[in-house]
Amino acid sequence: MGPPSVTLPKALLLPGKNLDMKRFLHPPLLVLAAILSTASMCDNEDDNMDKDDSKAIETSLGQGSWKVAYFFDKADGTSVFEGYSFLFNDDDVAIATKNSLSVQGSWDTEDSSQGNTKLYLDFGAASPLEELNEAWIVVESLTARITLEHESGGNGDTDTLILERK
Repeated sequence: MGPPSVTLPKALLLPGKNLDMKRFLHPPLLVLAAILSTASMCDNEDDNMDKDDSKAIETSLGQGSWKVAYFFDKADGTSVFEGYSFLFNDDDVAIATKNSLSVQGSWDTEDSSQGNTKLYLDFGAASPLEELNEAWIVVESLTARITLEHESGGNGDTDTLILERK
């Protein structure tokens, strides 16, 4: 019994010739084709961020009030933001309220050339809100939770801020 063969339409072969599958389908070529096909289907979200990511963050933040669920800057500092409620208005005004005290700041988003989305917060010198004054990189954005990171001061430390909708 010889190698398997396939008879193709006459338009694809010389008259009377059969296609030898062993020569036609070389295993190394099949593996290479599979790898290239799979690689072309992969979507690296860090490298291929949608140009509208900043708009999606703006829309999400503009809906309802938010709280600091987690804050880390060399140590867990979440407790200093306990009781604060944050509103992010359409006019790039951010309002932090605790009890009867309100502090007005600013916020904005940007899709950076490095392929990530940034959230800029600025509450001036009001303590402890000045800790949030950074250009934060959006690490994860869900409907009711946004995770942000900032590399602080060139020393390699990473600050983390997690905002959750109330």
